[in-house]
Amino acid sequence: MTGSESAAVDATQTSHRQFESATAALEELHRLLVAAGEGNAEPKEVVVAMKAYWSNHDDVLRTAASAMGEQVRLQVLQELYKWRDQLASQIIPRSSAPHAESDSDRSS
Repeated sequence: MTGSESAAVDATQTSHRQFESATAALEELHRLLVAAGEGNAEPKEVVVAMKAYWSNHDDVLRTAASAMGEQVRLQVLQELYKWRDQLASQIIPRSSAPHAESDSDRSS
């Protein structure tokens, strides 16, 4: 493996670990919210935990949101191309339409 390939693998593994960390922290935040809903945690504690979650995982959350946005963009684009192709196959070319004027009809 080359140096650049190794760096790419390391970056991917780091991103994966960061995503797992953010997911685990989100699960903890969820438990805290449930506890607050049951009256077992103070609202102020929830606010502090939410702010800490965002500041600790801001980068990975933005990266994940960007990646999801890109996936959605690609899916929508693919569907639009399919739709365009379907429409194009349904349109009758003007020259083969039954009432289209021929060149000789236009010159008279």
